Amino acid sequence: MTSLRWIRCIVISVMLIYLNIVLSNLISWRQSIYADKYNNGSSLTPLHDSLFVDWIQGHMIPKENIFTIRELVDVFSYTWIAITILCWCCMGKIQHVANVIAAELILVPTFAFAQLMTIVPDSTPNCLEEYNIPRGADTSWIWWRYPTRSCGNMLWSSDLAQLLIFVYLMDQTITFKCCNCLVTIISHIWVLITAALIFTSKYQYSVDVISTIIIVKLIMSHPTLHKFANRCFIKDSDYFARVPVQELPETSI
Repeated sequence: MTSLRWIRCIVISVMLIYLNIVLSNLISWRQSIYADKYNNGSSLTPLHDSLFVDWIQGHMIPKENIFTIRELVDVFSYTWIAITILCWCCMGKIQHVANVIAAELILVPTFAFAQLMTIVPDSTPNCLEEYNIPRGADTSWIWWRYPTRSCGNMLWSSDLAQLLIFVYLMDQTITFKCCNCLVTIISHIWVLITAALIFTSKYQYSVDVISTIIIVKLIMSHPTLHKFANRCFIKDSDYFARVPVQELPETSI
């Protein structure tokens, strides 16, 4: 009988949340350092996004509406995550949630450290001022400040990545054929709407959204993820029952 290593899963989840907070603050701090040193203290100018500017013409949307649309991105993402967790608690299997935690363990540090390699302007103009990023010599805020938004290109879409991971969990949780087909259709529409909101509000650059979809899909479908999740987060009490034991032949006197 298999069971989830609950303590390990909880500890890893808490550590990942804190690591994500620290690295997000660190990215904002590096953006501020670069702006102070090379841009006279002003936020870096966002890169030209052809999809946002030339196709959608999102630069003509009022700033107030853009920030409202970004809040909708969070609402769509967290709503799906909450519904998925509820469904998994009712009918899910431990293998699926183990895969999710394993994917988070791979993606969060990998994406976070990757975006520290290169300083790219955030897609939001004047993001240091808009997001009230602390300035100055005091850097203690990096370790405790909760970042509602980070200033600095993430090189990936964090909301969309989490949404895609939990779309996978929902797809694996709902196993009834007719229901699974319906959930698949709804989940893809949900992802498309979320991506459209991200494009419209220039939450991230379009290349970030596209690369996020490709990378997350590849990782969630890779068989190595399943093996990694089994090794780290699943306890198999029947392991020793599968080990061959040499039995002595019966003897009679």
